[in-house]
Amino acid sequence: MWLGILVLGCEPVIEQAGLTTFTPHTVPLAPGKANASAFVSGESAYIVFGRNRDLFNQLWKFHILSGEWTRMNDFPGKARVGAVCAVAGNRIFAGLGYAGTENTDIFTDSMYLSDFWEYHIATDNWTRKATYPGNGRNKAAVVVVNEEIYVFNGFVQKGSNREVWKYNPVSDAWIRLNDYPGRHRYCTVAMTDGHRIFAGTGYNTLNNNEWWEYIPASDSWQKRKSMPDTGRCNATAFVVNGRFFVSTGRYYDGHLTGGHLKNDLLEYIPESDSWIRHTNLSAPPRENAISFVSGNRAYIGFGEDNSTIFNDLWSFTPEE
Repeated sequence: MWLGILVLGCEPVIEQAGLTTFTPHTVPLAPGKANASAFVSGESAYIVFGRNRDLFNQLWKFHILSGEWTRMNDFPGKARVGAVCAVAGNRIFAGLGYAGTENTDIFTDSMYLSDFWEYHIATDNWTRKATYPGNGRNKAAVVVVNEEIYVFNGFVQKGSNREVWKYNPVSDAWIRLNDYPGRHRYCTVAMTDGHRIFAGTGYNTLNNNEWWEYIPASDSWQKRKSMPDTGRCNATAFVVNGRFFVSTGRYYDGHLTGGHLKNDLLEYIPESDSWIRHTNLSAPPRENAISFVSGNRAYIGFGEDNSTIFNDLWSFTPEE
């Protein structure tokens, strides 16, 4: 193993080479999907929503052990992108997102959704739950702690915001919490080990590389070491074996140049408040990918680059 110090944008990061092997998985779905959502229950992962030429309300089940895919009943609400999905205990919830398909739709308030649903695996059906009380929003962040669902940031018809809300599945009720302390933004990533919440990245006229820790017990935020890059949006984040990872996304540089896409894999170390760079994903750079974790393996796939919507899935187990 080789360890060295790499300096990017005046932020030091440990370069850690040759430690990650990515495994491809067969994906028979067609066409590919971008900006979908994923969740895991038992030994299966589920992929819902997303878009190709059209928006999807399809729900697909990926049998992790056999590698087989099964189409489930469609989601009964509007097809959408940028939705949130969360597993709280043995209950599964999904909602919010964006239902627009034309450029003009970004100015239409009704395209930003606030509906919230519960999916019942045993019966393969959905029931409507309490509506999200903030403005309908696209590309919000979501995490679960103590079987309560935290939703924050996101893009609404009038711009991005810093609101934080908590949903209690038992009472089917939402509570407004203290705002996210960084710049208002959308495309934030968030992840938790069930105790701590870490969040960052996102976009609002600037690519953000800020990194924050949220403490649910005190409803408070603490600034942590920024990511070792110049910021990104449309990334994905996950926790596997108690370790915190951020991958893929885009550094956005306007409509004329588009910036650049990423296929990197960064790990945040809370104990030292530092970052490690692992081997890049063995697949093309992309944004709007999905990720999920089953056991000691993390999965990353789908998404898009400037010309292709991908129909692939990769997994890895973090090396010590």
